[in-house]
Amino acid sequence: MQQINTDYSEQQRLWIDFRKENFLGDTFPATISTAGNWIVQQGECYQQDHKTLFGLSDGNFRILQYTRGGHCRVKYRSADNETETYDVGPEKCFFITNEQQFEFFNPDNCFYDYIYISFRGELAEHVFDRILKKSPVHLLPHDSEVVKLFNTFFQKALHTNLDFCALRKIATDLLLELETQICDHEKRQENDFRREAEVWATENIHIASVQSLAKHFQMSEKYFQVIFRKKCGMTPGKFLRELRLSHIMRLLACTEIKLNEIAEITGFADASHLCRFFRKHAGITPNTFRLKESVILSDQTRNQ
Repeated sequence: MQQINTDYSEQQRLWIDFRKENFLGDTFPATISTAGNWIVQQGECYQQDHKTLFGLSDGNFRILQYTRGGHCRVKYRSADNETETYDVGPEKCFFITNEQQFEFFNPDNCFYDYIYISFRGELAEHVFDRILKKSPVHLLPHDSEVVKLFNTFFQKALHTNLDFCALRKIATDLLLELETQICDHEKRQENDFRREAEVWATENIHIASVQSLAKHFQMSEKYFQVIFRKKCGMTPGKFLRELRLSHIMRLLACTEIKLNEIAEITGFADASHLCRFFRKHAGITPNTFRLKESVILSDQTRNQ
């Protein structure tokens, strides 16, 4: 039967070890190695990385970690040593494997309450590979089918002996539901996707970039580039250029704000940078555009 372990000396930790059950057969198509709940109180330092988990496991793992309360920060390092950092709050989860370089911790020693499950097997590899191509971090609402299955499994594991066959069935159900919810279910139609991008970028025009927009959608920048082009028919870079140009034109035509102020509002280092951008993409200088719009407005007023 599974081993249930508790540790309340510092951080409140409960973990369930199923590895003895897994010795009864191979792990095809999927099984569960361990699961647990860890509560880190405010003021306590918490940190894990790929080296630590590799040492604690048998060297092969696919872990889903789901935040119940508080938050953590997770860093992923690519083969060329580039780092992507995500803040993971309530109802968000992240995926890690023994093949990645990663680190997760509670910034400023904040409160952090999470549950996790470690999968093994070919199905686990397949589903995690698909999910990680989208993004390592995803939202799973507390009333989603995945979270319901997770909580049901956890309660069974605490009160019922689960043999190898039961573990395989539970693991398969969880993984297939994860694949359906994250990989196969289109949460946003194309119009909704573009509308959300426009709303966020307009409200955050001073900091809007491809990278920040990708983070808003909880996608890696590379995957976001592909999805955005598929849904919107253009690159996100072109989308932001056109949106920023349109924003500048409205400010030039409808206000008397100075160029250095418009530059600050729309995310440029200074008026000179804004002028170069505007001339390149509008074909005229901002002052010439403002003068032309002023003449058009005067003519319209006179003809009314």
